[in-house]
Amino acid sequence: MLDERRQELAQILVQTGKLVVKDLAASYHVSAETIRKDIAYLEKLGIAKKTHGGAIYINDERELPFFHTSTLNRNLKAAVAQKAVSLIRGRVVVMDGGSTTLAIARLLSLKENITVFTNSLSAVPILANATGVNLILTGGEVRKVSQDQVGSWTTRAIREISADIAFIGANSLVQKSGPSTSNMNEVEVKQAMIAASNRAYLVVDSSKLNVVSTYQFATWREFAGIVTDKGISEEFVDRVSKFTEVIIADET
Repeated sequence: MLDERRQELAQILVQTGKLVVKDLAASYHVSAETIRKDIAYLEKLGIAKKTHGGAIYINDERELPFFHTSTLNRNLKAAVAQKAVSLIRGRVVVMDGGSTTLAIARLLSLKENITVFTNSLSAVPILANATGVNLILTGGEVRKVSQDQVGSWTTRAIREISADIAFIGANSLVQKSGPSTSNMNEVEVKQAMIAASNRAYLVVDSSKLNVVSTYQFATWREFAGIVTDKGISEEFVDRVSKFTEVIIADET
């Protein structure tokens, strides 16, 4: 129950930008001190800053561990994944790591006669034993925080691929000219995957509008489309649809 509540509080924080101790204590039927301890936990993760009566959301360019981000906005990511998989035409998929692409991996495991190239170690337990999937890892140095493979070895392997479709995640949608990531080592990997595919799709949930990241890795024009959820702002859709299609997934 403790972990579940903290995961829910983290999701509320990312989506709304704040937590109010009094309201949350009443909602969860716990003491205000219990909620303050939960906020202290979120502060250690680097996403919360304590305020009088609660906390506000912050992003200080530190990445959250993958096991934590994979639990946030699960329903939204599942909806995005379902829509993304429906776009597959052909049998060769390349995708990078991340919680949304992990949701895509779960659906790909049900496919027949499909080849998946990825740098995501988190996808291995899902896809390695899927009878209809030929799984190929790119190789490379493992980033422990994200469980992805990166570096020159990784990009060299990806450049040898010819894929029908690519699914690319992002940390932030804030920059006006394109998506960004919080780690510079991921930039070349994402760029190589886009170049290696006939069609590349950005797959992100709407919470990424509340996150700031440093390294832009592509422009909107480089994607055949952006698959996201109903929470995306009208301002974002109006701005980005001038360059590529914005595809809204129905929540599952």
